[in-house]
Amino acid sequence: MTERKNQVNTLVTVDGAAFFRMISKAGDGLDGIPAVRSPAARVLYIYGDDEYYKENIVKKLIEKAVPEDTGLREFNLHVFDAASKDPPLFPDLAGAAEGMPLMNRFSFILVKNVNLNRMAFDTVDDLLTLTESFFTQDRSDTFLVFVQAFKEDDRGVEKDVLTPKARQTQKNSEGKNDGESGDDAEDETAEPKAEDSGKIKEKIEKANRFIQTIAANKGLIKCSRMDTAGLCSTITRGLTKRGCSVSPNNARRIAELCGDDLFILQSEIEKLANYAQGGEITAEMIDSLVTRSLSASAFDIQGHILSGNSNAALGVLEDLYAKRTDPNKILGGLVYSFARTYRVTLSRGARNGAETLKDSFGYSENAVKYDAAARMNPPKERQLAILKLLGEADRKLKLSLGDPKEILEAFIAAASLTK
Repeated sequence: MTERKNQVNTLVTVDGAAFFRMISKAGDGLDGIPAVRSPAARVLYIYGDDEYYKENIVKKLIEKAVPEDTGLREFNLHVFDAASKDPPLFPDLAGAAEGMPLMNRFSFILVKNVNLNRMAFDTVDDLLTLTESFFTQDRSDTFLVFVQAFKEDDRGVEKDVLTPKARQTQKNSEGKNDGESGDDAEDETAEPKAEDSGKIKEKIEKANRFIQTIAANKGLIKCSRMDTAGLCSTITRGLTKRGCSVSPNNARRIAELCGDDLFILQSEIEKLANYAQGGEITAEMIDSLVTRSLSASAFDIQGHILSGNSNAALGVLEDLYAKRTDPNKILGGLVYSFARTYRVTLSRGARNGAETLKDSFGYSENAVKYDAAARMNPPKERQLAILKLLGEADRKLKLSLGDPKEILEAFIAAASLTK
């Protein structure tokens, strides 16, 4: 299995796609797989921005550990929502962990929507105690699987915080703390504002120990979105399995249209295979059948804006509105696309520029290399002017200062005229 060092926190992680392939090929007992083999404790923490693999890893594990055909799944499968306040995560989770499988080799405990940043101190403490107990006792009869929540804000900016960070405070005009800022500021499940920095530090330390304990036993599974090469390989394999063929160029075309959402990609592969009926997937089939992703459409709008073709950009916008796409999501796609191009521009000529973009923003090397807008080499001054126009459009949308469609149309018109 592929293992690599996470450059942010030096934790050893296991690649989610490789892990999924391994459990798919494993026998019912799942023996021989790092992190789930007997007699080691079977504790996994699954995180990352690829919801497809996160969801399917859990489905495949449940399918093999607590088969439905035994009629006993409801007695051996325990699901908890860490984001729920009623009921709280503990003590029910601890009670399920103390139980034994009923007429089955395993019991399976799934804790979904984990967000260590938002958990109360006592919950993090309980999680650490529970996890450490699995590695000091013989718990090979129980799977304990945590799945981290993945957040996306209204601009489409993705966040994937593995361990908590200290919250910052905002100063008022008198120089006094005015409350917390950041992800926990408005969350009712966050720690009390009066809590001292010592307890916050202790919570962070315990959360890190919780993650490190799992990582040390090969249980930290990272599911990252694929780059273009990985998507093309997935498309080719998927179509070949269905008796169809596709050229490398057409596989790339499908990837460009669908983006990196594997749920969408699988649906489009099925659609193309059903249409082709065992034949070759042609460019005409792709253009007529494949549904464009929002990121691909935003990318097209960006390219038309930079080439000064506002009519073509407005045409793509009309298509998005015909699909009832949320204006905020359209703007989010444009922000992401233009911001990436600006960062690519700044990274040109810099030492390890592509690596910096990959580590800091999660951009794949292919995404940087094949950034069509970057290849047009727009001047930095023009890009900054467009980003300023995007910020103004965002403000108007947030404050409802006009019809959303007209705000986006005005942005396209103004941005296309920038020099």
